[in-house]
Amino acid sequence: GGGIAQLFAEKDIDIRMKDLNTQALTLGIESANKIFKKQVKRRRINDREWVQKINHITPTLDFKGFKTPEVIIEAVVENIDVKKKVLVELE
Repeated sequence: GGGIAQLFAEKDIDIRMKDLNTQALTLGIESANKIFKKQVKRRRINDREWVQKINHITPTLDFKGFKTPEVIIEAVVENIDVKKKVLVELE
């Protein structure tokens, strides 16, 4: 999820990254940060831009703020029962 979140944040699009627990959210943010760090190292963005872009990602444990999204990207583990549960919760 962090890589997907980073792609949107890179384009200055605000996103919510929802997961089951804080550990998973932390891993997602760390993944996005790792990609941004590489961009800073390669001088594609500077530190200020990195902070601005990472701030487009809002980690959350619930579906608050998902009432009227333009797009929802499902990146759940490849388990049909889990996917069904997530989609039911989202509705």
